[in-house]
Amino acid sequence: MTAAELAEELRMQEEEEAREVPEHTHIDIDLLESVHFISASFFEIRRILKGLPADSFRFRRDYEKRQNGIYLARPENTRETIVESGSCMMKGNWRKCQERLDELKCWDKFEYADVVKQRVFKRAKEECLRCYLISSSKHFSNIRLSVLAEKFEMDEDEVIQLCSKFIVAQDFRASIDLVGGFVVIHQTLPTQFEMAAQKFHSRLGSLKDTVDDVADLYGIRPLPGGGHRSNRNNRHEGRSMDRKNWGGRN
Repeated sequence: MTAAELAEELRMQEEEEAREVPEHTHIDIDLLESVHFISASFFEIRRILKGLPADSFRFRRDYEKRQNGIYLARPENTRETIVESGSCMMKGNWRKCQERLDELKCWDKFEYADVVKQRVFKRAKEECLRCYLISSSKHFSNIRLSVLAEKFEMDEDEVIQLCSKFIVAQDFRASIDLVGGFVVIHQTLPTQFEMAAQKFHSRLGSLKDTVDDVADLYGIRPLPGGGHRSNRNNRHEGRSMDRKNWGGRN
């Protein structure tokens, strides 16, 4: 290889390296999606339980899509795995929630994976406790603190601290009875059936308003005994009601 050919090859190699994205500025799409969906699950699941509108439309869309599915197969990608962990979080099943999160491949891409995973798992357990209290407040008048500490494998002092935090955030209306060792529920939240019935009633009212607007547009008025009366002429155009004009029999 001549000196000119070697110089040309080096120049082409430098140009190719210049077109590549530097390693320190490259963003892994799977890692970015994992961080977004895990963070969204910590906020969106409790909003679903409380019947609030979506903050993360992507997470809410994928969650509703999976919940409305007829056959729930095992998660096949990062997004489905995190949505499945959110479903476990809604039920307060923190062990299953952590198992699903542990299946993610994004942990190997963190420099301090053990520290990050420990903090995420701790937050996931706290959110599982929050969701469990929100859903349980619909069915119980009080919950013993020692039972919560045993169920979620926490110290009772930590449970008291978290319950106080949830009450201040108005996730549910309750108070803590330190003497008796209970979380006392003051006002229950509506159940999913009640929220669905309220949504159905609202949509039914919107449908009725739409039907009334269409009826007014075409001049249709309701009859006293039911049915509707139209102000439009219902006779066929070009045909007389008198059959004599059409050569019919008398």
